[in-house]
Amino acid sequence: MSQNEKNIFLNRELQWLEFNRRVLNEARDPRTPLLERLNFLGIFTSNLDEFVMKRIGGLKHQLEMGISSHSHDGRSTQQVLAEVRAQIQVLIEEQATIYKNILPELEKHGIILKKWKDLSTKEKEFAEKFYQSQVFPVLTPLVVDPALPFPFISNLSLSLGMCLQEEESEEILFARVKVPEVFPQWLELDIPENKNKNVFVSLVQLIQYNVADLFPDMKVLEVMPFRVTRNADLERDEEDAEDLLEMIAEEIKQRRFAEAVRLEHGRQGSTWMVQFLKEELQLVDDEIFEVRSLLDYRSLKPIYQLNLPHLKYKHWEPQMPESLVGHQGKQAIGKGFVGAAIGVKPEFFTHSGQPVRFVIWREGFECFGRTCNGAGFIKHFERMNLVTQLPCFILGIVAYHGYLNLRARG
Repeated sequence: MSQNEKNIFLNRELQWLEFNRRVLNEARDPRTPLLERLNFLGIFTSNLDEFVMKRIGGLKHQLEMGISSHSHDGRSTQQVLAEVRAQIQVLIEEQATIYKNILPELEKHGIILKKWKDLSTKEKEFAEKFYQSQVFPVLTPLVVDPALPFPFISNLSLSLGMCLQEEESEEILFARVKVPEVFPQWLELDIPENKNKNVFVSLVQLIQYNVADLFPDMKVLEVMPFRVTRNADLERDEEDAEDLLEMIAEEIKQRRFAEAVRLEHGRQGSTWMVQFLKEELQLVDDEIFEVRSLLDYRSLKPIYQLNLPHLKYKHWEPQMPESLVGHQGKQAIGKGFVGAAIGVKPEFFTHSGQPVRFVIWREGFECFGRTCNGAGFIKHFERMNLVTQLPCFILGIVAYHGYLNLRARG
């Protein structure tokens, strides 16, 4: 294939990252409601996590299998991985900048996300009381013994890594504390001095600055937040599987213990800890990312869920099709017989602003409800994608039964 022919093709992985850049642009756009901008930061993170698990995991699996073929755009697997890493690094830097720019805007509306060092005395007392009564009892610190296998770190779980040293020893040990997922990742400091404001502190920082309580006889030298991403691109043979459900259950189990494909750590992370995790997780330098802000922007969900509708998109109710608003349509829909309205007047609804339950294929209903001849339905059924085939098929059956019930009632 000539170079000119290669230039007409777009790379799948790189174009997917460009798509996710457009998601990030929604968070950057000042026209987007403020809390929705925070939500888009979380969506971007969720998308990127899935991309790394599936697409990057798949590419690394190709390298392990010795598959070195070039894609249609002329890039080798190694070239794609190198370009993908470079773009991901740029995108997460942009994400951190956008988040930093949003924080002052939030403060204008009384939403303040504080760092631990910026808390007042009363705010620290409130946070520490919550930590001692709620968080501390569920923490499970784990010190890694060099003589034992490295403990399992679950996929996408947020953790705190620590360098520990015994009082009378020079040996440095690694310890890990998983940030519990049973609590909101941001604690609201609900005290009188914060009346008419929403002041939050990160659960990660709350644990980080109280972590010494977990190791009373040891020195905590360094603390570093980190997150591990595991490969989700696993091989499966659906045709030879005797039990599809059992195969899926086994795949989910394998995903949990799959190889690591990415390590993210906080800004200015401990060199010793990064190197230790790199060796234990069998990673290379290109799979390690330093993040200068939040490791997981999905943690901002408690902020997004604040009851501040003026900072979100306006709530919108789907519109009922006019042909189903009449007396007969209301009566039929109220009794669950969508086919009643169709029996009176077949309709074809594809408008995105209408409720999903009323996206109805006219020819399908006519075939099921009038002639029971599936030819017309199949003709249109074949044109649909997999997402719409099943619901339309079910709706057709519902319409048919509704039509028969109406006929039986005279």
